[in-house]
Amino acid sequence: MTTAGATASIRLKSLLIDRKREEATMGIKANITATDFPAQGLMAGKRVRVCFHHDMSRPVERVVLRDDIEEPFRTIIHLDDGRAVLDTECQFQPL
Repeated sequence: MTTAGATASIRLKSLLIDRKREEATMGIKANITATDFPAQGLMAGKRVRVCFHHDMSRPVERVVLRDDIEEPFRTIIHLDDGRAVLDTECQFQPL
């Protein structure tokens, strides 16, 4: 490979790395914009019973804020105190 070719290859790799870094740090998702969100599943807007660390002695009833059925496949549950948790941070079941 020529020096110019090697330089172009390095520049292209650097651009690709920068693009991936930007997407990762800025949270860019193609289907989430100021006006659009991913398609939602049946749980969106429904009340669920939530517990943490499998402790069913203290379940709470909450509402599913998002139930993505396409990228990025997030389920977000809104707690009464204003916080939100992901489905990966708790256990829940429909009421």
